[in-house]
Amino acid sequence: MIQQNFIELYEDSFKENWALPALSDYNGKTFTYEDVATLIAKQHILYRAMGIKKGDKIAVYGNNSANWCISFLAIITYGAVAVPVLSYFKSEEAINIVNHSDAVLLYIDIDNLKALDETQLKHVTGILSIEE
Repeated sequence: MIQQNFIELYEDSFKENWALPALSDYNGKTFTYEDVATLIAKQHILYRAMGIKKGDKIAVYGNNSANWCISFLAIITYGAVAVPVLSYFKSEEAINIVNHSDAVLLYIDIDNLKALDETQLKHVTGILSIEE
């Protein structure tokens, strides 16, 4: 039986593997555990500045990538609730999921953003790029 919680397992893994590769993208870009931890910490600072609270829902709508994973990890380690939206969903379907979940923030990739009508998002107060 695991004696640690989920977040503690991540913390231990980051500490033990700080300089090692953690994630790689299709294009060959690799992030070390240090890179991932730094990006997660920056996103946590952004969440606090935006007034995001633990338990708030944050949607992630985009193709699989290292940045998608980093965004997801930032959400769950902050204490927010991740709402994954499959990248192949049409924008109307994605809007329905985001609205139904009461997500207050949306991570999205550029391809899906082009097709999305932002005015239909009911509760979203901010949209962030997955790629950046």
